[in-house]
Amino acid sequence: MGEESLNHIVYHKNVVEFVAVANEYCLFVEQNSFEKRSEYLANIQKFWSLVYLKATMLPAVDGGDMYAEKFVEEHDYWFLQNKISNFLGSHDTYTGYSDSDHYLLDEASQGTVSENILDVYQDLKDFVMSYQLGVENAMEAALFECREHFQMHWGKQLLNGLRVLHILLYGDQDIDSEDA
Repeated sequence: MGEESLNHIVYHKNVVEFVAVANEYCLFVEQNSFEKRSEYLANIQKFWSLVYLKATMLPAVDGGDMYAEKFVEEHDYWFLQNKISNFLGSHDTYTGYSDSDHYLLDEASQGTVSENILDVYQDLKDFVMSYQLGVENAMEAALFECREHFQMHWGKQLLNGLRVLHILLYGDQDIDSEDA
């Protein structure tokens, strides 16, 4: 790899740090064993906080007509989402806010923590897999798309989810009890 290649935006310090955090998040979501709900959700809360911070630090990249390859298939998404939903039980569903771009949100809607987890996961996994290919054009396309999706979709999902996690983790409800 030449010096010119190392100066490519896909190797920018903030991008490399984001790749590392995104990869760790994806590995955590994919794990097959869960401990207590409170521990799992506390880890998601920490990941989401860090992912959000690192995503805000990504440099702008010109997407042009680039297309980022997709790696997460629908059946993979639903398998993981169902697994996490079953684990969270009654704590998965919440009443949130609409996903509109309006500052004042007055329309409540139903949401699930598991879907928030997987919406973030799906974009991050596609992004990380593109980086693992090691092809700069594919990496650049994935960076553009991940940053754009953060701004338009999963950044809001993550923030909605963080609000719910805060209530679950710091409320007076025992989220680890069997009947919860």
